[in-house]
Amino acid sequence: MPNHIEPDSAVNIKIKEDEKILEVDQETVYKIDRMFGSYKNLGYYKILGIKQYDSANSIKKAYHKTVRDWHPDRFSNVTEELQKKLDTIISYINTAYTILKDDNQREKYNSFLMSGASKRFSILGLAQEKSILGWSMMSIGDYIGGARLFKEAIGYSQKAKYYFYYSIALLKSNNLKTAEQAIHYALEKDSANPDYITEAGNIYLAMGDGSRAWYMFKKALSINPGHKKAKEGLSNATSSKKRSFFKK
Repeated sequence: MPNHIEPDSAVNIKIKEDEKILEVDQETVYKIDRMFGSYKNLGYYKILGIKQYDSANSIKKAYHKTVRDWHPDRFSNVTEELQKKLDTIISYINTAYTILKDDNQREKYNSFLMSGASKRFSILGLAQEKSILGWSMMSIGDYIGGARLFKEAIGYSQKAKYYFYYSIALLKSNNLKTAEQAIHYALEKDSANPDYITEAGNIYLAMGDGSRAWYMFKKALSINPGHKKAKEGLSNATSSKKRSFFKK
Protein backbone atom coordinates (compact mmCIF):
# COMPACT_ATOMS: atom_id res chain seq x y z
CA MET A 1 0.00 0.00 0.00
CA PRO A 2 1.37 3.45 -0.85
CA ASN A 3 2.70 5.69 1.87
CA HIS A 4 0.43 8.62 2.68
CA ILE A 5 1.67 12.08 3.64
CA GLU A 6 1.04 13.07 7.25
CA PRO A 7 1.35 16.85 7.16
CA ASP A 8 1.39 17.30 10.94
CA SER A 9 4.19 15.39 12.65
CA ALA A 10 2.10 15.33 15.82
CA VAL A 11 -0.69 13.60 13.95
CA ASN A 12 -0.29 9.90 13.41
CA ILE A 13 -3.66 8.71 12.31
CA LYS A 14 -3.97 4.97 12.01
CA ILE A 15 -7.03 2.86 11.51
CA LYS A 16 -7.41 0.63 14.54
CA GLU A 17 -7.33 -3.09 13.91
CA ASP A 18 -10.68 -3.54 15.57
CA GLU A 19 -12.28 -0.74 13.54
CA LYS A 20 -14.78 -1.97 11.02
CA ILE A 21 -13.42 -2.31 7.49
CA LEU A 22 -16.01 -1.07 5.04
CA GLU A 23 -17.44 -3.69 2.77
CA VAL A 24 -17.08 -3.09 -0.94
CA ASP A 25 -20.57 -2.66 -2.32
CA GLN A 26 -22.16 -0.47 -4.94
CA GLU A 27 -22.82 2.27 -2.40
CA THR A 28 -19.13 2.37 -1.42
CA VAL A 29 -18.04 2.51 -5.04
CA TYR A 30 -20.51 5.34 -5.69
CA LYS A 31 -19.27 7.22 -2.61
CA ILE A 32 -15.63 7.06 -3.76
CA ASP A 33 -16.45 7.95 -7.36
CA ARG A 34 -18.61 10.89 -6.30
CA MET A 35 -15.91 12.35 -4.06
CA PHE A 36 -13.22 11.79 -6.70
CA GLY A 37 -15.31 13.64 -9.24
CA SER A 38 -16.03 16.62 -7.00
CA TYR A 39 -13.12 17.12 -4.58
CA LYS A 40 -11.34 19.71 -6.77
CA ASN A 41 -14.41 21.95 -6.74
CA LEU A 42 -14.94 21.63 -3.01
CA GLY A 43 -11.87 23.62 -2.02
CA TYR A 44 -9.88 23.23 1.18
CA TYR A 45 -12.61 24.29 3.59
CA LYS A 46 -15.44 22.23 2.14
CA ILE A 47 -13.32 19.10 1.78
CA LEU A 48 -12.82 19.23 5.56
CA GLY A 49 -16.43 20.23 6.20
CA ILE A 50 -15.57 23.52 7.94
CA LYS A 51 -16.20 27.24 7.55
CA GLN A 52 -13.67 29.89 6.58
CA TYR A 53 -13.87 31.47 10.05
CA ASP A 54 -13.42 28.23 12.04
CA SER A 55 -10.63 28.02 14.62
CA ALA A 56 -7.33 26.18 14.23
CA ASN A 57 -8.54 23.57 16.71
CA SER A 58 -11.71 23.02 14.66
CA ILE A 59 -9.61 22.59 11.53
CA LYS A 60 -7.45 19.97 13.22
CA LYS A 61 -10.46 18.02 14.52
CA ALA A 62 -12.12 18.17 11.11
CA TYR A 63 -8.93 16.96 9.45
CA HIS A 64 -8.71 13.96 11.80
CA LYS A 65 -12.30 13.00 11.08
CA THR A 66 -12.03 13.49 7.31
CA VAL A 67 -8.81 11.52 7.02
CA ARG A 68 -10.37 8.65 9.00
CA ASP A 69 -13.44 8.69 6.77
CA TRP A 70 -11.36 8.48 3.59
CA HIS A 71 -8.28 6.57 4.70
CA PRO A 72 -7.56 3.76 2.19
CA ASP A 73 -7.12 1.27 5.06
CA ARG A 74 -10.89 1.44 5.54
CA PHE A 75 -11.40 0.32 1.94
CA SER A 76 -8.80 -2.45 1.77
CA ASN A 77 -10.81 -4.67 -0.55
CA VAL A 78 -11.50 -2.15 -3.31
CA THR A 79 -10.08 -2.43 -6.79
CA GLU A 80 -6.73 -0.91 -7.73
CA GLU A 81 -8.53 1.82 -9.68
CA LEU A 82 -10.57 2.84 -6.64
CA GLN A 83 -7.48 2.65 -4.45
CA LYS A 84 -5.75 5.20 -6.68
CA LYS A 85 -8.78 7.46 -6.41
CA LEU A 86 -8.63 7.23 -2.63
CA ASP A 87 -4.92 8.06 -2.69
CA THR A 88 -5.72 11.20 -4.70
CA ILE A 89 -8.52 12.21 -2.31
CA ILE A 90 -6.29 11.71 0.75
CA SER A 91 -3.52 13.72 -0.89
CA TYR A 92 -5.93 16.62 -1.42
CA ILE A 93 -7.16 16.39 2.18
CA ASN A 94 -3.56 16.50 3.43
CA THR A 95 -2.78 19.49 1.23
CA ALA A 96 -5.85 21.26 2.60
CA TYR A 97 -4.71 20.73 6.16
CA THR A 98 -1.12 21.74 5.38
CA ILE A 99 -2.33 25.07 4.01
CA LEU A 100 -5.07 25.82 6.55
CA LYS A 101 -3.09 24.95 9.69
CA ASP A 102 -0.47 27.57 8.78
CA ASP A 103 -1.72 31.09 9.50
CA ASN A 104 0.25 32.74 6.69
CA GLN A 105 -0.73 30.18 4.07
CA ARG A 106 -4.33 30.24 5.23
CA GLU A 107 -4.43 34.02 4.89
CA LYS A 108 -3.08 33.78 1.34
CA TYR A 109 -5.65 31.13 0.48
CA ASN A 110 -8.47 33.23 1.96
CA SER A 111 -7.33 36.24 -0.03
CA PHE A 112 -7.30 34.15 -3.17
CA LEU A 113 -10.83 32.90 -2.51
CA MET A 114 -12.06 36.46 -2.06
CA SER A 115 -10.34 37.72 -5.20
CA GLY A 116 -12.59 38.30 -8.15
CA ALA A 117 -9.70 37.19 -10.37
CA SER A 118 -9.79 33.64 -9.07
CA LYS A 119 -12.37 32.43 -11.64
CA ARG A 120 -12.60 29.16 -9.78
CA PHE A 121 -14.83 27.46 -12.29
CA SER A 122 -12.91 28.36 -15.41
CA ILE A 123 -10.16 26.16 -16.78
CA LEU A 124 -7.57 28.94 -16.76
CA GLY A 125 -8.70 29.94 -13.28
CA LEU A 126 -8.13 26.43 -11.98
CA ALA A 127 -4.64 26.36 -13.48
CA GLN A 128 -3.88 29.68 -11.80
CA GLU A 129 -5.26 28.40 -8.50
CA LYS A 130 -3.07 25.29 -8.62
CA SER A 131 -0.06 27.46 -9.44
CA ILE A 132 -0.66 29.80 -6.49
CA LEU A 133 -1.08 26.88 -4.12
CA GLY A 134 2.01 25.23 -5.60
CA TRP A 135 4.11 28.27 -4.72
CA SER A 136 2.58 28.23 -1.24
CA MET A 137 3.82 24.65 -0.80
CA MET A 138 7.23 25.64 -2.14
CA SER A 139 7.46 28.49 0.37
CA ILE A 140 7.19 26.04 3.28
CA GLY A 141 9.75 23.66 1.77
CA ASP A 142 7.32 21.06 0.44
CA TYR A 143 8.82 20.76 -3.04
CA ILE A 144 7.14 17.45 -3.81
CA GLY A 145 3.76 18.95 -2.93
CA GLY A 146 4.59 21.97 -5.07
CA ALA A 147 5.52 19.75 -8.00
CA ARG A 148 2.25 17.86 -7.68
CA LEU A 149 0.22 21.08 -7.76
CA PHE A 150 2.15 22.50 -10.72
CA LYS A 151 1.57 19.24 -12.57
CA GLU A 152 -2.15 19.60 -11.86
CA ALA A 153 -1.98 23.16 -13.24
CA ILE A 154 -0.54 21.76 -16.47
CA GLY A 155 -3.57 19.49 -16.65
CA TYR A 156 -5.74 22.60 -16.96
CA SER A 157 -3.43 24.76 -19.07
CA GLN A 158 -0.36 23.81 -21.11
CA LYS A 159 1.18 27.29 -20.93
CA ALA A 160 4.97 27.36 -20.89
CA LYS A 161 5.09 29.00 -17.47
CA TYR A 162 3.44 26.04 -15.76
CA TYR A 163 6.03 23.63 -17.18
CA PHE A 164 8.67 26.10 -15.99
CA TYR A 165 7.25 26.15 -12.46
CA TYR A 166 7.00 22.35 -12.52
CA SER A 167 10.68 22.06 -13.52
CA ILE A 168 11.73 24.32 -10.63
CA ALA A 169 9.89 22.16 -8.09
CA LEU A 170 11.27 18.97 -9.62
CA LEU A 171 14.83 20.33 -9.49
CA LYS A 172 14.32 21.28 -5.84
CA SER A 173 13.12 17.75 -5.09
CA ASN A 174 16.05 16.27 -7.06
CA ASN A 175 13.84 14.65 -9.72
CA LEU A 176 16.28 15.69 -12.42
CA LYS A 177 15.16 13.58 -15.37
CA THR A 178 11.56 14.71 -15.13
CA ALA A 179 12.73 18.28 -14.52
CA GLU A 180 14.68 18.14 -17.78
CA GLN A 181 11.58 16.95 -19.63
CA ALA A 182 9.45 19.70 -18.10
CA ILE A 183 11.82 22.53 -19.03
CA HIS A 184 12.13 21.03 -22.51
CA TYR A 185 8.36 21.43 -22.95
CA ALA A 186 8.56 25.02 -21.68
CA LEU A 187 11.32 25.81 -24.18
CA GLU A 188 9.37 24.23 -27.00
CA LYS A 189 6.67 26.81 -26.35
CA ASP A 190 8.98 29.78 -25.69
CA SER A 191 12.53 29.08 -26.84
CA ALA A 192 13.82 32.63 -26.31
CA ASN A 193 12.82 33.05 -22.69
CA PRO A 194 16.04 33.62 -20.68
CA ASP A 195 14.42 32.40 -17.45
CA TYR A 196 13.56 29.05 -19.04
CA ILE A 197 16.99 28.74 -20.66
CA THR A 198 18.68 29.51 -17.34
CA GLU A 199 16.56 26.90 -15.58
CA ALA A 200 17.66 24.35 -18.18
CA GLY A 201 21.26 25.30 -17.37
CA ASN A 202 20.61 24.77 -13.65
CA ILE A 203 19.16 21.35 -14.34
CA TYR A 204 22.11 20.30 -16.52
CA LEU A 205 24.48 21.58 -13.84
CA ALA A 206 22.71 19.44 -11.22
CA MET A 207 22.97 16.47 -13.58
CA GLY A 208 26.74 16.98 -13.74
CA ASP A 209 26.76 18.14 -17.37
CA GLY A 210 28.80 21.32 -17.00
CA SER A 211 29.30 21.81 -20.74
CA ARG A 212 25.60 21.84 -21.61
CA ALA A 213 24.90 24.01 -18.58
CA TRP A 214 27.59 26.49 -19.68
CA TYR A 215 26.06 26.69 -23.16
CA MET A 216 22.57 27.37 -21.78
CA PHE A 217 23.78 30.11 -19.44
CA LYS A 218 25.70 31.76 -22.27
CA LYS A 219 22.61 31.59 -24.46
CA ALA A 220 20.46 33.20 -21.74
CA LEU A 221 23.00 35.99 -21.33
CA SER A 222 23.07 36.61 -25.08
CA ILE A 223 19.36 37.42 -24.79
CA ASN A 224 19.55 39.28 -21.49
CA PRO A 225 23.14 40.26 -20.56
CA GLY A 226 22.03 41.40 -17.12
CA HIS A 227 20.33 38.15 -16.12
CA LYS A 228 21.58 37.62 -12.55
CA LYS A 229 20.81 33.91 -12.24
CA ALA A 230 22.37 33.18 -15.63
CA LYS A 231 25.55 34.98 -14.53
CA GLU A 232 25.69 32.95 -11.33
CA GLY A 233 25.03 29.77 -13.26
CA LEU A 234 27.72 30.56 -15.80
CA SER A 235 30.25 31.05 -13.01
CA ASN A 236 29.30 27.70 -11.48
CA ALA A 237 29.33 25.96 -14.86
CA THR A 238 32.78 27.38 -15.68
CA SER A 239 34.10 26.01 -12.40
CA SER A 240 32.48 22.66 -13.16
CA LYS A 241 34.10 22.53 -16.60
CA LYS A 242 37.51 23.28 -15.08
CA ARG A 243 37.11 20.49 -12.53
CA SER A 244 36.13 18.08 -15.28
CA PHE A 245 39.19 19.10 -17.33
CA PHE A 246 41.64 18.46 -14.49
CA LYS A 247 40.07 15.06 -13.76
CA LYS A 248 40.95 13.86 -17.27
